[in-house]
Amino acid sequence: MKKIAAGLIIFIFIFPLLGEAHSPDETYIKIVKPKNGIYLMDRRIIPMVGQVVIGGVTVMADASEDITGVEFMVPPKVGCRPVVIYNDTSPPYFFYWNFSFDGLKDKGFVALKARGYKGKEYVAEDDIFLLRIFI
Repeated sequence: MKKIAAGLIIFIFIFPLLGEAHSPDETYIKIVKPKNGIYLMDRRIIPMVGQVVIGGVTVMADASEDITGVEFMVPPKVGCRPVVIYNDTSPPYFFYWNFSFDGLKDKGFVALKARGYKGKEYVAEDDIFLLRIFI
């Protein structure tokens, strides 16, 4: 039982620190924050598998060099097409998410999506699910 508990602790605290390697020729976008932890007022206070955000948080995406713009999106309360909440056209791609809109599903369990573009052409996307407690 102790070995299982030790393995679980290592998985919860070490696994989130491992990153993904990308080929230099690969077009990609990856949400890197908030990632793998509990965030309180934009600070990761506890590493873990999954994302919990309390208060405002800086959302950051890493992208390949050929990406020229990133849209950050969340789903609406009614319908299924994600809505752009922020658009960034120069790296590093990030914004401070400390707002909420009545028509969006941006509190509670949230699907956050980042879409990368080459000019006007959509070329890559990444999404994460998080628990967002907006205070």
